[in-house]
Amino acid sequence: MKTWFITGGTPGGFGMAYADVALERGDNVVLTARKPELLGEWAKPHGDKVLVLPFDVTDARQINETVAAAERRFGGIDVLVNNAGRGWHGSVEGMDDTAVRETFELNFFAVVAVLRAVLPGMRAQRSGWIINMSSAAGLKGTVGFGHYSAAKFALEGITHVLREEVAPLGIQVLAVEPGAFRTRAYAGFADEPVTETIEDYWPMLESSEVLAAHAPTVPELGPGQ
Repeated sequence: MKTWFITGGTPGGFGMAYADVALERGDNVVLTARKPELLGEWAKPHGDKVLVLPFDVTDARQINETVAAAERRFGGIDVLVNNAGRGWHGSVEGMDDTAVRETFELNFFAVVAVLRAVLPGMRAQRSGWIINMSSAAGLKGTVGFGHYSAAKFALEGITHVLREEVAPLGIQVLAVEPGAFRTRAYAGFADEPVTETIEDYWPMLESSEVLAAHAPTVPELGPGQ
């Protein structure tokens, strides 16, 4: 029996899909989310095999507290799934600077912080799996999602190096690179403010393949939106 620690437990998303598979195997699951109240009904049938915790992966204080709570409950973490993340759309030149920094904070720096919090326990037990949810955009950049792609490229690089560093310690590391799926992370793109500040790029964003695949139209764009 293994214990999985999964971030980004949004209903209908990859995190919950991982959790369902782990439970089918008979494993324990720690599923975290910024809105854990949305997971209550899902967790009930699984009893003591599931621990749902509130968790903002960009909150440095919460990271160590949440990992420690999971380790106290189940005695350790065998599988970490770094699933929390989302994208912002905008051109490389014109995307709002705040959104650029938030993109990297959530999709790269938070992932590294969580895995660094989990690794001491895995090193002590000389075993474990770390699964970083990357993206096809981490292999080939996507127009309109340049900064998101860059964050995923960075995640690919750190995953590759970490794999080599911890292999002698019995820990295995991989990156998962899905394309566009109809999870809330992608389907919500067209409902969120576009942080594009340069009018020349609006037609590009309106014709973005990723957005077109998940919503009938892109919201009307305006300066700073």
